[in-house]
Amino acid sequence: MVCTGSGVVSIGGDVIEVCSPIKAGLHTPAGRQLAKLNTDAAGYMLIMQTVDAIARRRYIESRSLGRVIFSHYNSGTVPEFESPGTTTTDDINTTQTNTGVKRETEEEIESVCIQYHPRGIPGGIMPELDSHATTPENPDPLSEFSPWHTCGPMSTYPTYSSAMRRNSHLKLIGATLRLSSGDKDPSDAARQWHEMFGIPRQNDELIFTNSRLEFLPADPNKREGLESVTIQVKGRAKFDRILKKVADHGLCGDGWTNMLGIKWYFVLDEVESDLDSNTHANGRDQAPKSKRPNDTKL
Repeated sequence: MVCTGSGVVSIGGDVIEVCSPIKAGLHTPAGRQLAKLNTDAAGYMLIMQTVDAIARRRYIESRSLGRVIFSHYNSGTVPEFESPGTTTTDDINTTQTNTGVKRETEEEIESVCIQYHPRGIPGGIMPELDSHATTPENPDPLSEFSPWHTCGPMSTYPTYSSAMRRNSHLKLIGATLRLSSGDKDPSDAARQWHEMFGIPRQNDELIFTNSRLEFLPADPNKREGLESVTIQVKGRAKFDRILKKVADHGLCGDGWTNMLGIKWYFVLDEVESDLDSNTHANGRDQAPKSKRPNDTKL
């Protein structure tokens, strides 16, 4: 990702990265995405975390399911199928390490991120699949407050994990991707993502360990790509405070707000607040659906 003014915001144990292109126009992947969508703000990338992103890459490439356009390995270790220090355009495989040192095994890899070309993958967004090594400091890489590659090396984890816990009243529970006119069937889109990344699916939804991703049918009046994000809030006072803040800026609808070209829904955690479903302000008054056990986090 080529960005300037990039910042990572914690949503409990999940993260949202906000970035802008260094140069206007078509010089960066983010710039090309904005130009394609004819907008100045939109969803750009979907970052997922799994147990072993390298193994999944081998699976994807062996079946020609997708094409890697960028990969990065923390701790300076590069798998044998990579070569370090290569810097090219985003249309050709690019590998970076924080030391530029190639080793013969994968044992010393701390974390890895692998980005795939969005062409041919329904949903109008770039997929990134990351993984973190299991260590005494990180015994469960898919736990609620597990580290994320985009937040930096493990040496920074104590700092940013504190911010995650301070925001533990927030939780990412859902997102939607609008299909293009060429992708007719939301269920088929979910199937393609399932085949590529191994994420369990149910009809037109992908079931992550922490949330769900729903595919929406093409609409001539709506652009493809990331359309909405749903965040659950624990505590009535915190929930009301969020809605008041966005309303003060003139951005708020009935329990939602438009920001960065995306619709953000906020729902009150019913269990924590001991309220019935009628207290939800945004019309999505049902509790989050049960999640299947799996090994991919959104």
